[in-house]
Amino acid sequence: MFLWYLANQNSFRELSDKFDVSQGAAHKVIVEVLDLTCLLASSFITWPTHCEKRTNAVLFRRACGIDGIVGAIDGCHIRIQLLGDTAYIAQTYPFIITPKRDNGALTVDDQQLNARISRGRVVVEQAFGRLKCKWRRLRDLSNTRVDIMVKIIVAACALHNMCTGLGEGTCNEHPHGCPREDDENQ
Repeated sequence: MFLWYLANQNSFRELSDKFDVSQGAAHKVIVEVLDLTCLLASSFITWPTHCEKRTNAVLFRRACGIDGIVGAIDGCHIRIQLLGDTAYIAQTYPFIITPKRDNGALTVDDQQLNARISRGRVVVEQAFGRLKCKWRRLRDLSNTRVDIMVKIIVAACALHNMCTGLGEGTCNEHPHGCPREDDENQ
């Protein structure tokens, strides 16, 4: 029931019908398994080891031609109510390489660097696409309490990493990457 809940956008009424339990029982099961999954999340959501950083640097060098890159960062839109955010990339984070804004005055070197950064970031963009393709609950968390929203996001990320570690990193429906262009909720 929990995996179905994360993989779909059914209401608790629909879940209770599908799994032949009361709505209250469905809600209780989902919240309890969310809590347990979040407790286990640190086993599946980790920073790379020194060895993984070296391997990642080689792979990113091949992909985008920039030395010393060990990971990529991106944002993913998850529809929620009554929350907003500001850009977190700023001079506060000098270790994050960001493309320069194209205000029409970029040099050829700046344009080439932006293209190389974009080639490197595609890894994380595709990961978010696979995450939201497999765990469709992330497409819309409206009318969900904020504390539960956080647990749903953490649980989906942990399960995503767990599945990837078990060799289930690709989506059977979209073996070449889950589509995001038609997803208004990127």
